[in-house]
Amino acid sequence: GNTVFVGSNDNKLYAVSALGGAPRKPSFQQYDLSHGPEVVTACGVELVNLSGGMLVERYHLWSRFSQSMFWERSGSVVPVAVRDDRDGVQGCVSFSKADLLDQLGTKISYRLQAETMGGVSDLSEALIDVPLCVTPDPVRNLRSEPTQGGGVRLLWDAILDDGVGPDGHKDPYFDDIYYLVEARAQEDEEWNLLGSVPSGRNLTSAVFDSLAPGKSYHTRVRVRNVCGLESVEASAHDPVLVLGSPPGPESVAATYKRRRNTCHLDSGARHHGCAKNPDRRSSPFWFPPGQGRQPCP
Repeated sequence: GNTVFVGSNDNKLYAVSALGGAPRKPSFQQYDLSHGPEVVTACGVELVNLSGGMLVERYHLWSRFSQSMFWERSGSVVPVAVRDDRDGVQGCVSFSKADLLDQLGTKISYRLQAETMGGVSDLSEALIDVPLCVTPDPVRNLRSEPTQGGGVRLLWDAILDDGVGPDGHKDPYFDDIYYLVEARAQEDEEWNLLGSVPSGRNLTSAVFDSLAPGKSYHTRVRVRNVCGLESVEASAHDPVLVLGSPPGPESVAATYKRRRNTCHLDSGARHHGCAKNPDRRSSPFWFPPGQGRQPCP
């Protein structure tokens, strides 16, 4: 009854004493944060303490806001095992944001004490830093229009709340926002990501040139703040027809007819324009399409 068996990553089974003394202070080199509407989850903590290989029954939390000098006891959490395709099984703990909503736009740091059958450890040296955010507002009044260069321009009204509170932008860390832009051809059902535009909360437009010309597209935008929380989707009311890039100019030879005060193009091209230098009888020049024969200035 005083022995537990612990399996290792190298497929070995170790018999260790369940009464191995007080646990060691928690140690973790890195952690991954996952933000939800009500909790923040940190993965990368220990499930088994190094002292005697005893399971961690709970972690006692001590917290401190970035502007504070003192650590305060802030409850306990039970670690859970979460399987990750990249890192295998990880230990994870969750921190509630219910009592922290008046601190949006700041960071709170946590130190951990591990409790096992052998007692309670000292405070960890390592910290878990958690930025505090809530879900941002979506963009408003989204619309799309074709550009002269053959792309699509999306326009919207600036978001009212990016989820970091009224004081969040005192810290530049909280200024970063990503606008996730998606498009779907009118005849298709699948949405495709056009791009992720990094900017701030005052951005009101973006241009994309990767859509196929001659097709109509529906567009939508989501807002992701620095905590990774995303707004609901905002969709443009009407589809946009992608016109494609206009044809480039051509080089032609123009002959100035002094008697008629007109220019005659000898290239055989369908596009016509007026010579810029009427003193020269024939000269190559660039011209816009669709002008036709007209008097020179």
